[in-house]
Amino acid sequence: MRRTILLFLLLEGVANAAAPGRHVSGDYLMAVDGRDVDVIRVPMPEGGAGSIWNRLECQPYSYAAFTATGVVEVCVRSGLFDLSKAEILPVSKGVVVSSQSVDTVVFRMTPPQTLVLEPRGRHRALVVSANLPEADPPREGDPKVKWFGPGFHRAGLIALGDGETLYLAPGAWVEGFVLGCGRDIAIRGSGVLSGACWDWHKGPSESRSFNESGTLVTLSGENVTVRDATLFSSWGWSLVLNCVTNALVDNVKVVGGRVINDDGIDICRAKGVVVRNSFVRCQDDCVTPKYWCEDLVCTNLTVWTDAANAFRTGYECERGSSGLVYRDLLFRDVDILHLALRKTRPEKYWANCAIYIQPANGQPMYDTLYEDIRFHEVGPEDILLNVKTMPITQGSSFCRTDEAGRLKGLTLR
Repeated sequence: MRRTILLFLLLEGVANAAAPGRHVSGDYLMAVDGRDVDVIRVPMPEGGAGSIWNRLECQPYSYAAFTATGVVEVCVRSGLFDLSKAEILPVSKGVVVSSQSVDTVVFRMTPPQTLVLEPRGRHRALVVSANLPEADPPREGDPKVKWFGPGFHRAGLIALGDGETLYLAPGAWVEGFVLGCGRDIAIRGSGVLSGACWDWHKGPSESRSFNESGTLVTLSGENVTVRDATLFSSWGWSLVLNCVTNALVDNVKVVGGRVINDDGIDICRAKGVVVRNSFVRCQDDCVTPKYWCEDLVCTNLTVWTDAANAFRTGYECERGSSGLVYRDLLFRDVDILHLALRKTRPEKYWANCAIYIQPANGQPMYDTLYEDIRFHEVGPEDILLNVKTMPITQGSSFCRTDEAGRLKGLTLR
């Protein structure tokens, strides 16, 4: 019966995000054009390792994803929260509520788009992601495709090589992690890749090929694509592009916040990268170029950090990096929904900011532009920009250096 329902929804143009029962949210019910869509509970810090905040400061939230064409009507209900004054963010998307009451809110949205419904500010929010069906999805049975259809899968390691694609079909929920290296590798499809079954810093040993805590997705090579997928609750860094040339991240949803070190998108030793039309919520840094990076374009993003920085460039700078620089970095058309819960002074070593720039190891940063950055919530202690040309005295041993970096050509517009 479950397979029949999923097939019917796909034929009608709406598919729900199937999930194991233990992830179903009790906060909301949601329907799209009258058809029910699963609402998923996103795990958040509950004390112990990996959590630097207590449960009252950083509470669980919910996530729902669907596939549709054209304008759809979304109806959200809740028996727990007053929805009569709930906000739909980002405001820049221009979504208008058609009806609203204590227990129901109805609005229209057009895929592809990701919105956040907030009945009580940042706590217990609902993230809603609308995706378009792919015009040419990969075929099941293609030897170059790792294909996961609707339903639950426990995959473990998913390795990608030259010309290979991981396809997460609408309604797929995959517990696993990805290591990809080669030319023309891709992750496609609007399904979910989940790391929630692994504890903080205790992901599979194979996932630690890039850093000591491991990563949910690490891709290296030339002509790399990540499109439409949801990366759910990583135990460490979420999406890492390491040693890449010509890469595209498009309509990706990073749904995190469970642990510190769950960076959203790390762009490491990279040239010619475009990150666009994506949503990132994590406890740590949202988008962060590291080691060295040239020709980066980040545009039409919605980001949210609970404990770190929206954008962080540097800190990890390549040691002995003669000729390796940060150059031509563009961040444009960005909505920053929320910054760190606990505020810090700018002189603190681990300061929390909207934009944190930290050249080190004698490495230069040239020509960085931040343009059209919008803030939903700004407190009196929030820091917009913090620039430190600094030695690195804390953190991983490979980062430490006595030599500061250099900065030239920073523009905020």
